Amino acid sequence: MTSPKRFDMQTFLVRFGCGFLIGGLAVGFGTIGFFSGSLLPGFLIGGIICGLLAWHLGDRFWENFRSWIGWL
Repeated sequence: MTSPKRFDMQTFLVRFGCGFLIGGLAVGFGTIGFFSGSLLPGFLIGGIICGLLAWHLGDRFWENFRSWIGWL
């Protein structure tokens, strides 16, 4: 049997931080064309969702994110 993966705070901070910034910018600026004044809520909501997904999925998230965005 394999033991469960230990929580690594450094990995969490790097993955979540990068996901939060990139996802927040992409979603925040993506929603500003649809709703006026939605930059900050879009940034926060998109950042949290993308940050958690980047932490949990790792490289699989970034591969899917690239195909979803299309311009990276």
